[in-house]
Amino acid sequence: MTVLRFLIVLALSLGMASTATAQLTVSGTVSDEDGVPLPGATVSAAGTITGTTTDMDGRYTLLLPAPEAPVVIEVRFIGYRTARETLSQTSGTVDLDFTMEPDILGLSEVVVTGTSGQTERRQLGNSISTVGGDALAESGATDLTAGLSGKITGALVTQTSGSPAGSISVKLRGNSTINSDAEPLYVIDGVIVDNSSNELVTVGNGGVQNRLVDINPGDIDRIEVLKGAAAAAIYGSRASNGVIQIFTKRGQAGAPRVTYSSSVQLSEVRQTLRVNEAPFEWVDPTDNLNLEKIPVERFDYQDYIFDEGLGTDQSLSISGGSDRTTYYISGSYFFNEGIIRNSDFNRTTLRVNVGQTLTDWAVLNINTSLTRSFSNDIPTGGEGFFDGAITTLQFQPHSADANANELGEYPNIGNSFFGNPFEIVDRYQYSQEINRFIGSVNVTLTPLPGLSVNGIMGYDTFGQLARGFEPVGTVAQSVGFSSRGDLTRKLFNADLNVVYNTALSDAVASTTSLGGTYQYDQSESIQNSANNLGPIVETVSGGTIISSSDFISTRSLQGAFLQQTIGLNDRLFFTVAGRVDASSVFGEDNRVQFYPKVGGSWIMSDEPFWDGFVDTVDLFKLRASWGQSGNLTGIGPFERFTNYNPVALDGLPGVIPSTALGNPDIKPETQTELEVGFDLSVLGRLGVEFTFYDQTVDDLLLSRTLSPSTGAASQIQNVGQLTNRGVELLVRANVVDTRDLDVNLTAIYSANRNEVTDLDGDGFGIGGFGSQWALEGQPLGVFYWRAYARDENGDLLLTPSDDPSGPNLPQAERGDQVDVTDPDAAIIRRDENGQPTGALLRILVGDPNPDWTGSLITEVDYRQFGFRMQWDAVQGFDVFNWNRRNYDRHNYRGGFEYGQELEEGSTIPKGTANARGSGLITEEYVEDGSFVKLREIALSYTLTPPAPWIQSVRLTLSGRNLISIDDYRGYDPEISISGRDTGVRGFDFGAVPIPRSYSLGVTLGF
Repeated sequence: MTVLRFLIVLALSLGMASTATAQLTVSGTVSDEDGVPLPGATVSAAGTITGTTTDMDGRYTLLLPAPEAPVVIEVRFIGYRTARETLSQTSGTVDLDFTMEPDILGLSEVVVTGTSGQTERRQLGNSISTVGGDALAESGATDLTAGLSGKITGALVTQTSGSPAGSISVKLRGNSTINSDAEPLYVIDGVIVDNSSNELVTVGNGGVQNRLVDINPGDIDRIEVLKGAAAAAIYGSRASNGVIQIFTKRGQAGAPRVTYSSSVQLSEVRQTLRVNEAPFEWVDPTDNLNLEKIPVERFDYQDYIFDEGLGTDQSLSISGGSDRTTYYISGSYFFNEGIIRNSDFNRTTLRVNVGQTLTDWAVLNINTSLTRSFSNDIPTGGEGFFDGAITTLQFQPHSADANANELGEYPNIGNSFFGNPFEIVDRYQYSQEINRFIGSVNVTLTPLPGLSVNGIMGYDTFGQLARGFEPVGTVAQSVGFSSRGDLTRKLFNADLNVVYNTALSDAVASTTSLGGTYQYDQSESIQNSANNLGPIVETVSGGTIISSSDFISTRSLQGAFLQQTIGLNDRLFFTVAGRVDASSVFGEDNRVQFYPKVGGSWIMSDEPFWDGFVDTVDLFKLRASWGQSGNLTGIGPFERFTNYNPVALDGLPGVIPSTALGNPDIKPETQTELEVGFDLSVLGRLGVEFTFYDQTVDDLLLSRTLSPSTGAASQIQNVGQLTNRGVELLVRANVVDTRDLDVNLTAIYSANRNEVTDLDGDGFGIGGFGSQWALEGQPLGVFYWRAYARDENGDLLLTPSDDPSGPNLPQAERGDQVDVTDPDAAIIRRDENGQPTGALLRILVGDPNPDWTGSLITEVDYRQFGFRMQWDAVQGFDVFNWNRRNYDRHNYRGGFEYGQELEEGSTIPKGTANARGSGLITEEYVEDGSFVKLREIALSYTLTPPAPWIQSVRLTLSGRNLISIDDYRGYDPEISISGRDTGVRGFDFGAVPIPRSYSLGVTLGF
């Protein structure tokens, strides 16, 4: 008790001493150049954790207990340059007003450069892209990664499926690997999170969700994207694909702010495919000389498969706090019906973010989020899975009624192997359920002037349950089918970082950062499938097990970094850093890797000689950086070993070695990148950001075929190299800036040239039914397959007119493939009649990598009206329209082009479409996928609050993917069955079209 009394007396004494300490009160207003108040501006004392924000009238009051002279007051507001004033007074009251100047490029923004802490963008030698939460909220996207489309230079954001929670692929500065995951590393409030696509039950590759769909976009404050190796080097072994840092909203001191938003959404298919409309059918489709027909009735099954989807999004948030405690609490419910009948997705989220000032030098932040999502999925098909709603459309002649009879039985409509598409959407039951928790505890200490110590522990875990059920007695699955998959993922990271800022002299400032990290993740999955179900059985245990797997993996990483930044006269900055990582997935001799970086920037416009030199250019910055980063996703946790698989021998348990030979000497893939660029501002109204980068990835992790004498079939080895070179350009213009009217334009252009420069003589197929390859000297994933045979004039070389076997039909090129890995080594051959002879040749027929991407964003604010429009362009890339290839074949006969041969008076010879489709003339089906899309458009109106207890009312009408300008003969050139696959993109087979959507919403502020 004596000790307890002493502690109580000591605490009271410290409290009274603190109360008696002298205090400086700074108050005033923050406004723009026209005198318009800026609510929400951040006002703080430099080098401390003490700060506040301005109210609706732009006023603020900042309380500083016992500050040391001089006191530097900083004001920050998005879109404006940081304003600073130095005070010598350390007590009493000071009135201080600020007038903010526009910062059209955001160089005054404070960004988080990885674990090394915060810095202004003006100091960086590399580019960092920032997207605000408002832009995401106005995008109309259900997944926050989809909302990034067109808003980041150097990023190719692709919605690969139009399912209600379809997969989103993000590639930063091209493909940086071949066989592993090329998606960026995602970090939410300091927590490394999972964004994998796990197809536990097969529904079709393009329809798999990626796990950032679990995050409510309305909770996002901003997103910062680290694209290059120099920018991401601080993250070391996990950063070769770039890093996307997501920051959620936090509370601000003041009265509670309540925001409620509600919206309804309508989705519809933008266009459907033309199918066989001919009122006839060949008596014998396989005999091109038999032109006898019979009358049939045609049906377009798409009219039933596709349906309008309704959705709703409801969100409620409460934020506020005192000068010592802040909070942000939100809850949301999202429901979205798909454009495929009977498909839907719903998500319920709860987020609680709390900030607590423990002392004048210690702050605690706790962030937590809970998510539960559930989806009803319709199998759509894809590579290796044909029993889907979209694929089935291609494998039927569209000449039979697919509706069920009065007993609920669905008919065989031509090809029972693939089933009836109406039955698939009505009776098949596929679903996924996710329960997820993401949380972090962050402590920031500033015990001494200039010294900051930050510690964070983050945890991300989710359980995923997927089921698939096809009843007994269906057209394609007469014995029934049941499947179940369970996955549990756990990710943990703990980081400790120390930053020390000091002035070495009046002209030299130093920032030293030192940190360490420990990361651990674990995955456990079980998958079982069965057929031969009983009549009323839906579970796996009620049938015959046909596949079963149980897998556990763990991985850990330890790392440390040191970074030093020197600033000269606040206009010339140099940074050098290094990180050391040790990962458990690699052998002892190659486990420890070192990743360096250097960078520098020069604000030339702040130099004395600039005054009067270029009057119109008020800001000009040169920057350059070089760095390295690694890739941990190249191999699994146990792939360096020769694994053994269980087997039964004469009824006794045993093991046999895997056909893949282990390799203890493998090491991570390493990316090295040089980046140079500049930023300039003209009269504060026009901003230009330009970047050139040259990136090389060495030691690619590839599976090599081994000689049979080794006793194994393959081995993972470090072989190969690829490069990415590109330019990024952003132009932002404040066209009109008056009290009533504000008009802003943003144009983005990105071009990347990818090349596989070394595969140690090997080339290999990477997907798309063997049509897409990795070849030396070519971009990754080129289409390398069959082409039309042509004569010396370049005209199609048809079968000869006197050929008794049939009409003149197209044929594929033939000859000798001297080296299958060399596109130039194919020797075209002709026989004595001038006809192709020899083996079918592989020839380069297309490239799925775009030449360039761009976007144009228009933002207009006129009094209470707001307007936003975004056009996205992806140009110079090819798509393999495998859907159309199937429609053309005579054993399916469902395509429009096939039907043209049946039309009365047709000049197209019978068998033309089938000669292309069955002959696999890839050239015919590799189409130009270039498109320009009206990605987003929104009109808003802010009402005068109808009651004093309502602060704001905002109505919004928006649309997404409304128009696509393209020549593609499929649903949408953007979709791909490969989902987020690294090398396989632009392959269209059974993917759900991206819907056109409309939304009407209201946001109320209290």
